[in-house]
Amino acid sequence: MNQQQMADSAKAYFNTTNRVFLFVAEARLGFGKVEVGNGIEVPETELESNVRVIINLLDAFKNNVYSPDIARRYSDEEYRIFRKHHLSINIERQASGELIIKPLHHEKSGYIGREGERILISMHDIWARLPSALREAVKMAS
Repeated sequence: MNQQQMADSAKAYFNTTNRVFLFVAEARLGFGKVEVGNGIEVPETELESNVRVIINLLDAFKNNVYSPDIARRYSDEEYRIFRKHHLSINIERQASGELIIKPLHHEKSGYIGREGERILISMHDIWARLPSALREAVKMAS
């Protein structure tokens, strides 16, 4: 995929202590993506009533513009503590409308995906399937 065709993208983090998702917007930066903004917290028990939050972040991706002022930043120690308490999930929307949910795993000082480990949701099933897919991704990432 070239930069013009980059999938709409957002990030989800799951706090394993308080069982709250943090949904974070992403913006393009060169040929990659970077997290921007403060994120939106949604308790795990309220996912079904907050699917719109995720859809809005995906809808905004094409218009999000990277700026150092809005990039999410952590000191090394802050990031170490954040990683200790959070699992990570990539959320991508393809041009077809299909969602790809990719659980990420702690490795070294960050998160990585594993080959073939993903959950596909057809565009017609997003509203019904996204909450359960996120919960499944959390289990896969654990």
